[in-house]
Amino acid sequence: MIFLPIAILCSTSVNLMFAFAKSRGMNTLYLTFFNYLTACTFSSLLLVKGLSASGESLSTMLEGSSLPIFAVYTGVVYLSCFLGIQFSILKNGPSITTMFNRLGMVVPVAVSIFVFGDIPTPLRWVGILLAVLALLAYSYDGSFQFNGLLFGVFALGGMAELSNKLFSAQFDESLKPLYLVIVFGTCGILTSFILLSRKNKQPLTLKETVAGVFLGAVNMNTTFFILRALTVLPATVVFPALSVGVILMTALLSKVFFAEKLDKHARVALLITIVSLIFINL
Repeated sequence: MIFLPIAILCSTSVNLMFAFAKSRGMNTLYLTFFNYLTACTFSSLLLVKGLSASGESLSTMLEGSSLPIFAVYTGVVYLSCFLGIQFSILKNGPSITTMFNRLGMVVPVAVSIFVFGDIPTPLRWVGILLAVLALLAYSYDGSFQFNGLLFGVFALGGMAELSNKLFSAQFDESLKPLYLVIVFGTCGILTSFILLSRKNKQPLTLKETVAGVFLGAVNMNTTFFILRALTVLPATVVFPALSVGVILMTALLSKVFFAEKLDKHARVALLITIVSLIFINL
């Protein structure tokens, strides 16, 4: 049972780390780079261990496979989502950013309905409608206000979630370490290009390196503890609890450490989001 609370704490820490880093004057792009470097290193170790155990070679695993192309695409989506979350946290705050990002799971659900003909249960239909209502509730403040950054976080979060689902459907689970190496490697390479292209380059500090490595370790451990939680609890418990727990924990810690204030319609939207995510995951 302890695995689920740890997974919630790890997932919450990833978003809040950027708000903390910015408050301490750190360059969040350096954090992003070392985050992906750490994740790629851990994934490479898993890949080497898997190859040693199976006796296979990389060429054998990839023969006739479209995995590299798909993994590079996923890496671009991951990085875009990660950067979008960073910018949105700085502009809109951690709580609302997390809400829109978590609501992104509506995207793969919609693709399942309209592309694959996977008709959801009545409870999931309720969750989908509530998710739409939550987006409208936040966007309406006397008149509809479109926040492009938040809806970008929503769309990119959904695309990232869809990539994970497509990998599970199209590729063998044994390819996951290689998939993650390419995904995180793509993110790291693209981040390094962004850093090199910036005109006003800030010197790298030790605290940014340490914070980035810590962020990468936490990011990887989130997946690890979710998988461990699924070994002792049903998915119908783990995923709703994870989504709701991350939103509530982010809102609470943001209020305590960053004095984030939410107006009335934002609080209503958060409440509707929590209920919708519970129904979507049932």
